[in-house]
Amino acid sequence: MYKVTCDDKTLHNDELQQLKISGGKLTLEIGKSGLFEFTIYPDHPYYENVKPLVSIIEVSRNESVIFRGRALNIKFGFYNEKQVSCEGELAFLIDSIVEPHAFYGSFIEYFEHIIDIHNMQVEEAKRFERGSVTVADFYPFEVVEDFNFNTSYDTINQRMVEETSGYLQVRHEYGTMYLDLLNYDMNISNVSEQTIRLGKNLIDIERDVEGAEVFSGIVPLGAKIGETENRLDISNVNGGSYSITNADAVAVYGKIFRVVIFENITNASTLLSQARTYLAENFAAVNTIEITAADLSGMNPDLDSFQIGQWVKVESEKHFNSGQETFLIRKMTINISNPAATKIEIGRSKQGLTDNLGNFTDRISGVVDSVNNVAGNISSISAKADTAVQTATTAQQTANTAKTTATTAQTTATTAQTTANSANTKATAAQNTANSVASRVTVLESVQPYVIQTGTTGIFKWKKFSDNTCEFFGKVPVTNYAISTALGTWYRGANLYETTTYAYPFTMTEAPAVEMTFQTRNGLAAIAWIFSADANTAQSYLPQCYLIRPVTGTGIYGNINIIGKGKLA
Repeated sequence: MYKVTCDDKTLHNDELQQLKISGGKLTLEIGKSGLFEFTIYPDHPYYENVKPLVSIIEVSRNESVIFRGRALNIKFGFYNEKQVSCEGELAFLIDSIVEPHAFYGSFIEYFEHIIDIHNMQVEEAKRFERGSVTVADFYPFEVVEDFNFNTSYDTINQRMVEETSGYLQVRHEYGTMYLDLLNYDMNISNVSEQTIRLGKNLIDIERDVEGAEVFSGIVPLGAKIGETENRLDISNVNGGSYSITNADAVAVYGKIFRVVIFENITNASTLLSQARTYLAENFAAVNTIEITAADLSGMNPDLDSFQIGQWVKVESEKHFNSGQETFLIRKMTINISNPAATKIEIGRSKQGLTDNLGNFTDRISGVVDSVNNVAGNISSISAKADTAVQTATTAQQTANTAKTTATTAQTTATTAQTTANSANTKATAAQNTANSVASRVTVLESVQPYVIQTGTTGIFKWKKFSDNTCEFFGKVPVTNYAISTALGTWYRGANLYETTTYAYPFTMTEAPAVEMTFQTRNGLAAIAWIFSADANTAQSYLPQCYLIRPVTGTGIYGNINIIGKGKLA
């Protein structure tokens, strides 16, 4: 069922005795890169192939890749065996650095921008395509003069993931590696065809409420206002109040407030909307359930295995008032030699924390007793989970017993399969439509302009749109510049370049709208002053400019950042 490869060489195959690794443990967690640990002995034919930071390791289940990454750390044991730790491909984003920059554009465009920066610095095997983005899209999204040399991973997390309370996911389709930025609640239709049931495949259950993390209200603050330390607040759009509360949370815990900063939000209404989403999601997140369950797909080939990011139904009248709840699979620990002992951690019930908190408190005393009874009824499954180091014969016996009990669940599983297949079909169709410009031209032409071509010409990166307009972005370096000529009560420097120095990527029907800002590299700030040439020249060349400031200055270094939009001739 499980297969492990190293640079396309098979390290482990359940059906081939000569191709085995030991202790294969895979840990997958939503929004994180994942960890795969295993041991390989010198008598393995591909022992020498496993090399740190070079070898690409893949773990597949029934021909479907569930982990891909690189060998990170290797330790040698007493018998010269290699103890290998591998990190998932999300960690590729820490290999690239985002240099100081300024950015103006949409949320999705900034996401694409950081991915492009990453891709330009790394090998092809580490490159991503922008995938699905289901979190809130703030527009305009503005990053001004970011002087931090952060990794691409830190930049995306600090400026996008944390701001939206979403998570990153790596997805493979048709040989392409996509980087998705997802909202926790957007994949609610992606329900596992397996159901975890008391008396069948539920082995252990623990519920944990992190009291230290609980809050019932927040004071949301947005971006800084101008050059001050003051931040945007919601008082103007929230009846004069600076805070919001969750009524259900207040009813349970009383009023407990936290200050939450949304660094890149510049609109009060957007700030209020995002704050409400954040409060609802994070209040639910303090409640987690850790479940140990047998993965019945190991005994029933008609069932798919549990997957990170799926929702799973948990049925137990002892623990839930309704008899069942649906939770997000947040973390999985898999022993590839004993898949029936899969341990999953779930949280974020579709109904939220407060819907079941009181009922659970009333029933908590019965959890231990019920689990003990379950263990007696499914002794074969429990034995398999507790004896992972037993021989293959013992594991097979346990698998056969679990397969028998799984038969009674087949009707429900078939219904779930039909629902999941329908949802997957719709999702695949939507993705194919989004990825194919040719298939959506007719639709998009009636809705809004769309990008038909991108490229680089001279100092400019550019985009052509379906409505015969274009956008362009560029940068002009400023080196050892002096400002000393009086301009009223201010001072200016010389022209930074001649009239026809920088040609636009295209000729425009008229002078395009151009914004030019100066980004200092040595702390000597100034303003870019634009002055136009004649009309014909203005259609084809960047307008001239010089820098002005209220006092004189010498030795000024930096860049003129350029953003423009125009109509193509």
